[in-house]
Amino acid sequence: MARKFDEDIADEDMYRLAVIAIDESLSDSMCGTCNGKSWVSTGMKRIVCFKCRGTGRRSRGSKELADQLGVELKYYIKYYKYLVERYMLGVLSNYEGQFHTAIKERL
Repeated sequence: MARKFDEDIADEDMYRLAVIAIDESLSDSMCGTCNGKSWVSTGMKRIVCFKCRGTGRRSRGSKELADQLGVELKYYIKYYKYLVERYMLGVLSNYEGQFHTAIKERL
């Protein structure tokens, strides 16, 4: 089944989608609450980080991205998620791979 694509996406929304994709590709994905340790100190004992659930990595779910775009979650999943993950992040990943290869060849 082919994914649906809303061809009436406003330029402003495309800009916001591009900013999200760039932010995702450049981020270190480390949890900001526990700083990647997977636990938080309460002063008395250590507890599993409630934000990342002990993984130490930040995960931006569809809900957070939909809120950032100002659209409903169902609309984001139906139209935007595939666009961000497949096209925008895919293109950025491809560029990063080409850059890495070019640097490797020159060294």
